[in-house]
Amino acid sequence: MKLREEYTCPLELTHDLIRGKWKPIILWQLGKGNASCFLFYYQ
Repeated sequence: MKLREEYTCPLELTHDLIRGKWKPIILWQLGKGNASCFLFYYQ
């Protein structure tokens, strides 16, 4: 995967890093400020 050298916002970098069917769901939850909902999956 090739990343750009400069990004204007963190969401652009996240969009390039996250692949697959979960990308819209993850970005939507992060945009709502619900980062804590992902802690359940990683415990």
